[in-house]
Amino acid sequence: MLGQLDVVDVMGASDTTTAARAFRWGPPRQLLLLPKGAGSLFALARDGKRLLAGIPVETNVAPRPLTVVLNWFSGVNQPATAGR
Repeated sequence: MLGQLDVVDVMGASDTTTAARAFRWGPPRQLLLLPKGAGSLFALARDGKRLLAGIPVETNVAPRPLTVVLNWFSGVNQPATAGR
């Protein structure tokens, strides 16, 4: 089953005296479909063009190793050593 994430356009009030206190919104429209279990936690980028959402992984997939390299930048300017 898929979940649906909707979006609405938000506009300022047309009357300038109430523009600071009121706004109007358009009709909802579908933004994207989310897989079952995606939850409702989202993060929107500051530019408003990207959305980060937690999506569950498949349950029948074996975990893959993750390699983390610390202090990798300290070796960038080091000359290569022969025999390593």
